[in-house]
Amino acid sequence: MNKANVRYLEARLLALAKAANQWAVENTAYPAPPPLNEADKADAEWFLAEMLVIFPLLGIDAFESASSQTNAAPTEAAEPPLTLYLKERGAKGSGREVTDGFVVLKGSLARAEETASIHHYMHEQRQTLKTRGVLAPQDGALIFTQDFRFSSPSTAAGVLVGGASNGRVAWKDASGKTLKAIQEARLDAL
Repeated sequence: MNKANVRYLEARLLALAKAANQWAVENTAYPAPPPLNEADKADAEWFLAEMLVIFPLLGIDAFESASSQTNAAPTEAAEPPLTLYLKERGAKGSGREVTDGFVVLKGSLARAEETASIHHYMHEQRQTLKTRGVLAPQDGALIFTQDFRFSSPSTAAGVLVGGASNGRVAWKDASGKTLKAIQEARLDAL
């Protein structure tokens, strides 16, 4: 590795993090990758691919978009991920369970107001999502401008409704079956 390779990797990682928009990136400058010859570029891309395999094992998911996350439950290859819905306190969202949390899908509507008893971390999360453009004002509500991964279904539900919410009960499939019931059925099938 030489300085140009490292600068190339830095530029690529910053671009991937910015595109995924899952973590707050403190860098304000996004440098362009330096010019590399084809061989050095291929080596750097191979090294980047290896890094991207290792990062999730270390709990670093800043470089993956939420829409690329895998389903929490193993399913048939042809079966699409199970979409769950939340319609509560003026919020109307859709999402899906993933291996390391819960993804709220683009176009979901969050309630603009927050309850007086909202947890501080949830208020901060909503503010951060507004600042980063993940949540944008629309007709008196807040719309998700991209898929976004949360650490749990309850955090996802809480951000949508603007207060505490039990995500395992709030998220339901199209027939009205709760996420809790779906998870319990999955466990019983094992």
